[in-house]
Amino acid sequence: MAISVRRMWSRFTSIAGLGFLLAIRVRPKLNGVEIDGRFRYYVGPQALQPLFSTFWSSGGWRRPPVMPGEPVFSSAVRDGVMFRESPRRGHDEWVSEIRRMVQQRLTVAQIEVAFVASLGSRRLDLRSALSSFAVARVLPRHAFLAAEGRSGCAVCGLLEGDSATDLNVLSFERFKWGGVRRTNLHYVHFDLDQFARAPSLSMGESDLETAAHLISVLSAADAIETSTSVEKRLSFLPSTQAERLTLVDILGVAGVLAPRDHPGFAREFVSVVKRDQPPRHFVDRSYPVSWWKGSDGVDAEVVSEMLPNTAARKFSL
Repeated sequence: MAISVRRMWSRFTSIAGLGFLLAIRVRPKLNGVEIDGRFRYYVGPQALQPLFSTFWSSGGWRRPPVMPGEPVFSSAVRDGVMFRESPRRGHDEWVSEIRRMVQQRLTVAQIEVAFVASLGSRRLDLRSALSSFAVARVLPRHAFLAAEGRSGCAVCGLLEGDSATDLNVLSFERFKWGGVRRTNLHYVHFDLDQFARAPSLSMGESDLETAAHLISVLSAADAIETSTSVEKRLSFLPSTQAERLTLVDILGVAGVLAPRDHPGFAREFVSVVKRDQPPRHFVDRSYPVSWWKGSDGVDAEVVSEMLPNTAARKFSL
């Protein structure tokens, strides 16, 4: 009898074990994974839906946001696209951490591959690393500098004491449009940190041709065109109008678009107090592309430096 029980138990555990393995194999991949010792977030529609629903509806922004229930929220956190806490740091710590990230973890080659691959794939979460990298690599080491009429640093805009921005709204903006707060150092830090966790894409010949065409189209813009009107020329990309406008913003901050006397961040950091806007009643674009005209064109040196493989393709300047 004892032998029979043992055999029955062995058979039961074998069947249960087989069922467990089958369950693992058929379970959809919902959570982020660890690759090369680093956690990678998951970019599938099922993972992003709770994040998008928190902040966006058919009518636009949800104000206030509507957070998902705990089981759904927990799943989104495991997927790596939502967050329970937002880190708080003081001015000097934010600055030091951003400088360290760009000096030790990122290269121009990685940034170009991601940006170029994002154009055809519509992986918007990979796109704004171009501008974030440009800002971060010229961010100077500096102490908090007070400015009259401002609560933040006159150089970078950060508060002197501990500060934070809700990572969930930054994550939403990054996946939805490719970011919004491009020169905000909280976003720069978040974007570059998440870039290191992003599932990567390769850069093919067709991607490079698309990137080269993008530069050619912008360089051939009519002299009177603005950063708002030129987005219509970019409709060859799989994109919405908002995504194209964001792309123009990214290229401006990175210094690829070169407004005369109002530079981006390709060569030096532009302090907050110098990011002035055109003297118009209504300005709908951010610095520096709010100043850009078609006559300003594209900075070929910046293209060669930041997007060298793209620059190697033939495009007219």
